[in-house]
Amino acid sequence: MSLEKGKEDLKISNEETSEDDSDSESNLVPLFAEDEKDENDDSCDPTNVLHFQNSAETTLYNFRKEWKSELDSRLKESNAISMETKSRHEQLLHDAATKLFLEGVDCERRGDMWEAVRRYMGAVRMVPDIESKLYSEHSSSNLIEPNDCQRSRSRSLYGSHDLEKVLHKRVIERGKFFEPEFADKPCPVALLPVELLSILMRYIVGSELDVHGLELLSMTSIGFYLLARDEELWRAICRRTFGVKYIDSISFATVTNWRQMFITYPHPYLHGVYIGKMTYLRNGEASFQ
Repeated sequence: MSLEKGKEDLKISNEETSEDDSDSESNLVPLFAEDEKDENDDSCDPTNVLHFQNSAETTLYNFRKEWKSELDSRLKESNAISMETKSRHEQLLHDAATKLFLEGVDCERRGDMWEAVRRYMGAVRMVPDIESKLYSEHSSSNLIEPNDCQRSRSRSLYGSHDLEKVLHKRVIERGKFFEPEFADKPCPVALLPVELLSILMRYIVGSELDVHGLELLSMTSIGFYLLARDEELWRAICRRTFGVKYIDSISFATVTNWRQMFITYPHPYLHGVYIGKMTYLRNGEASFQ
């Protein structure tokens, strides 16, 4: 009897335990279940969905805009740095080419033509148009405004701005082509007639057309300046330089000054040094093929 009673009590306790477990399982709520339920309820609202999409697009647009502006700023900084580096490099290259070119000029003046050509070529390799740049810089730095007082004085005395006419009038007033620098010393050149001096000027130019020497001689005195501006002399120089056919084909209405024509028209200069660069193709040996 006691054994059967014990079995019944155990059965009853097991049934109560199973009932309690079923009740507890029915009362258990999983974690975040209520939140997920609320979110599911909210997601069903179309207004909230549209608002979420708009906010996401706005955020993405702002991000792209900031990213693009950051890239643009970095690109500008890199371009500025590269331009500054490039300009600094070009300036250093220009300075080095200028130094070489001026050294070549000094060597040419001293008669060392080989060193002059070597320095000229080095300068041209660095900056191909270094000669024109230096010429423009030198000419712009040497521009000097004429003095108003001297200009008015020249007008009042001679009434002309042409230097040749002014000097010719001065020679007529003084009655002589040459004047000695010191009055107590003789001037043999002043004793020669003008016709003989004109022939001597042609010999100075010579067959090699030493126009540079002619210009240097014209700087010594008023008389030689006027003789070096003789139109017949410069016409002969132009005939030798450009050719007889070319000179004869030119109308005198277009050419009023033969010296100006010699200066402005392109032609090779026979004094100084020429530098140049030549590129050509050469076929290889047939035996190597």
